Amino acid sequence: MSNINILKSICVSCGRENVVFDNRIHGYDANCESETKDISYNGFSFAKVSDEALRIVVKYENNSESYEEYVESNGYVSREKFSNMFGWIYMVITKNQGH
Repeated sequence: MSNINILKSICVSCGRENVVFDNRIHGYDANCESETKDISYNGFSFAKVSDEALRIVVKYENNSESYEEYVESNGYVSREKFSNMFGWIYMVITKNQGH
């Protein structure tokens, strides 16, 4: 996986940072990497999108096969990692009109 794509949000009230999407963890391609890789956010520069509150809507499609079917055809993967795999993802970020 050559490109690293990360979307994080910061709470306007408390300042807590939340990772919304990281292609090293989420999505089908994340399964292609080693199970024991270290995930670090040190050394990344994040671009600020807005000082206003934003609304993030995430839609995704889960795998069509069950965990057991996946393991039978592709080999072992942890249930946690399997739950983060999906066929596609769609994110919409808009200004939160109610905040």
